[in-house]
Parts: sequence; structure tokens; C-alpha cells
Amino acid sequence: MEALKNKILGLCECGCGELVPIAKRTDSIKGWEKGQPIRFIKGHQNRGRIHSKEARKRISASLKGNKNRSGQKKRNENRNGQKKRHGCSVETRKKMSEAAKGHHRNLGRKHSVETRKKMSKNHARISGKNHTRYNPNLTDEERNDKRDYPDYYEWRVAVYKRDNYTCQHCRDKSNGSLNAHHIESYKDNPKLRIVITNGITFCKKCHVNFHHQYGREHNTKEQFESYIKRGIHSNG
Repeated sequence: MEALKNKILGLCECGCGELVPIAKRTDSIKGWEKGQPIRFIKGHQNRGRIHSKEARKRISASLKGNKNRSGQKKRNENRNGQKKRHGCSVETRKKMSEAAKGHHRNLGRKHSVETRKKMSKNHARISGKNHTRYNPNLTDEERNDKRDYPDYYEWRVAVYKRDNYTCQHCRDKSNGSLNAHHIESYKDNPKLRIVITNGITFCKKCHVNFHHQYGREHNTKEQFESYIKRGIHSNG
């Protein structure tokens, strides 16, 4: 209690009734005097303050032309009360539209055959062994184990397309949360890794549940058929 009494003396002068601490140092700008209670809690300086008529006139004059002050139109509305797009006025949008005329954008742009060839050559210069993250210490087998090669990406998309982007266990399209599952283990069957008939589309939930039940290694067609027969109730 003694420590509390030494730290708190007096009330905030704004009239809020809250206790104020004593000043630990003298600050002429803030009006603090070391060892004496401060006058206001932070942010309470102008609370309930009554300005003189002269002060109110000066404040009013300084706010003239300010569209964000109280009683004026909101910043995201124009004079007709209509909402602006992206906070821009109608006049500003017209200026932006005029400035953009004649500038070709790449969205939906179709490149010529020559341009596509140039782009392909430029991409080849920074891919594969020329890529900054290429690891020369990895073997081809280790790269395949990471499933980071073009043929694998093409296989995955082909499986999704064949299954109409739908989970073959719960029949949910999952809005992009799909996985291409290998029926016969990827690791144990190198020749079947990118064979479309060895793939099946699962949603993320069903795929995780399958490997939770059967493990992540040495998976077989028998496990897959058993999982499909058990149906959606096997996720519970």
C-alpha cells in the first residue's frame, strides 16, 4: 500500500475521476514537475475542454475547405452521394482513363509464334541447371523422389481433368484443395509414376485420411479399393 501511495497522487484534471501517477522527471513541454502528479492521463488533455469564442472562430476558419470535417460528404462519396470506386472521384477516373488510352496491357494478350519462341528460349536460360536453386549434388532419382519435374506436373493435371476435378471418394470438388494420389506406391513403382491410370483424385481431407489409415509407404491397389468401398463413412 505504501508503494501505491507513493506512485499515485491526485485525479486527472479532465474530470474523468481516474487517478494519475506522479512525474518521474521534469518536462516543461508537457508541464510535468518531478515528484508532483501529472495533470492529465494521456489523451485526456482536451476532453471536455470549452474553447473561447475567438478560439472557436480560428478553428472554424482553419477547417474551411476540409471535406473530411463533420457535416461534409464522406471521403468515399461524391457530391451526388454516390460511392467512389477505389476512393477516386469521377473526374479523377476520367483522367486515368484518358491517360491509359493507347497503352497495351498484357492481360489476355496473344503473343505471336516468334515471340513465344523467344520467351521459351529465355525461360530455358534460367531453368534446369541454369536455375539459381539448382543442386548439382542430387541424382536424377533423388529429383524424381521430390516430384519436382515437368512430366509429374502434367500427370497430375491429366488425372484431375479425367476425374472432372472431383474427389473420387467423397465426390467433393473442394474448390482447388485436390491431391493426385498414386494407387500403386510412387516409391515402389518407378514405371507407374506418371501413368494416368495409376492416379486418382482425392480432396485434401480424404487423401490425408487414406494415408492415416494405411501409412505413407508401400501403398497398394488393394488398399485403395478397400478405402473406396468403405465410402465416405471411413473418414469419421
